[in-house]
Amino acid sequence: MRSLRWLLVAIVIALVLLPVVALATDIVIVVYPIVKPTVIANPATNITHNSGTIWGEITKTGNNDPSVRGFEWGFSTGNYTQSWNETGSYGVGTFSHTATNLTLGIQVFYIAYATNTIGRTNSTEQSFFTYFRPLAPTDFTITQIGASSINISWTNGIAADTTAVRGGSNNYPSSVTDGYEVYNGTGTSVVINGLNLETNSYSYRAWSENSYGVSLNYAQAKIGGNMMMLFGLFAFCGIVSFLSLRSRFFLLKLLAGAAWIGMFIYWMYNPPLEAGSPPHIAVMIVLVGLAVAIPLMGLGNEVSTQTDWRSGGKSEAMNLFKFKIPDWMKGQEVAKKEEREEKTEEYRERLHRAMHQPKKENR
Repeated sequence: MRSLRWLLVAIVIALVLLPVVALATDIVIVVYPIVKPTVIANPATNITHNSGTIWGEITKTGNNDPSVRGFEWGFSTGNYTQSWNETGSYGVGTFSHTATNLTLGIQVFYIAYATNTIGRTNSTEQSFFTYFRPLAPTDFTITQIGASSINISWTNGIAADTTAVRGGSNNYPSSVTDGYEVYNGTGTSVVINGLNLETNSYSYRAWSENSYGVSLNYAQAKIGGNMMMLFGLFAFCGIVSFLSLRSRFFLLKLLAGAAWIGMFIYWMYNPPLEAGSPPHIAVMIVLVGLAVAIPLMGLGNEVSTQTDWRSGGKSEAMNLFKFKIPDWMKGQEVAKKEEREEKTEEYRERLHRAMHQPKKENR
């Protein structure tokens, strides 16, 4: 009886403990097997026109901490040409990398991955667009439309929402906040009045803007201050012309003509008067006349003072322009030569009269 009793006790204990052992065995099987990690890709941040920070996250290690984690990215879906990774021992958590040297306004596709002893797991694909900053305006042109007015025109840059034009006195604005605002809007031109274009110089730059920022480059042009340059050019041309007409070197006379041609070109492209107006055209005609006349006058001066040795050293009047050139316009050597010839001619006439004058009879 006693042995039977212990047998029954053993059977009861076995029946009670069997489910517990079985349950414990199931728990061990579920919790402890090593599998691949679980990884997801999160949205990119800090996006610029040529870079972006991509994010990944290890949500499960697979009961074995990954030793490698990283990213692959490219510019078409499923085609990853760039990569980055780091090695170590990584648990559950996020990681990131900044992809640089990207193209303006391009879509970037990327995946995150992690690798443990079982293998590598890739996340699903994410993508982002680099910010599309606009390109700078083109065809930025300043046209004078009056004595104190100008018209600035341009072609809006690619992807620009607005164009910002800034002005400065003498110096260009260094940024879109420097100087003073001339225009900011969606148009392609602006008229500015009340300028002193004769003596003051005005410098303008234009940037494109959109929701992503300001263009990296700009367009620029300046106008004004022509009279100061014109005064300097007029002074130079006048001095060269004066020296050329008093010199026996014909090349200097050609230089004077070339100086007036340069003056004409500058006047044509930088007119202080309204382009095409009668005063503007009249000045251009005068400049062309000076450019042609001064070398010819110098040439005529040289020809008119040449000595015809075949006529006994007598200076023949060969003035091509049929007028006497003033002494102050002649070279010093030429003037002295003419003076000697005049005295010689006067002496010859006096000698001739003395030789042919009838002798008086002595009474």
